[in-house]
Amino acid sequence: MWSLKSKLQSIHELARKFLKERSQYQKRRYDLYAKRRKLGIGQAVWIHEPIRTKGVCSKLTSPWKGPFVVTKCIDDVTYKVKRSRSQSPKVYHIDRLALYHGRNIPGWIGQFRRQQGCSREATETQT
Repeated sequence: MWSLKSKLQSIHELARKFLKERSQYQKRRYDLYAKRRKLGIGQAVWIHEPIRTKGVCSKLTSPWKGPFVVTKCIDDVTYKVKRSRSQSPKVYHIDRLALYHGRNIPGWIGQFRRQQGCSREATETQT
């Protein structure tokens, strides 16, 4: 009985060691090609929400919704974003956000930018 318990413990430690090594390797590989992006408060963004609806062809529907506006930067990869003036903001990871380059920005986003004191150049450029 004791030998089985000690064998299981040693196998468990070995498995944890290999998992840690593999996760470090995968992080290094991800970081090689990952791009650092930063969004500013008041910037218009698209949100990636690939929602599948029964009876609707997913090939013909866009997974990008928007424009939304960034209301707060929680940390370097997490942002609060809202769609309209009355909607409460939701939290999204930066991997699901893309900068909006369209001309048809709703009027409330311009009002939001003025209230926040955002300059037009600062909100349209990506750092």
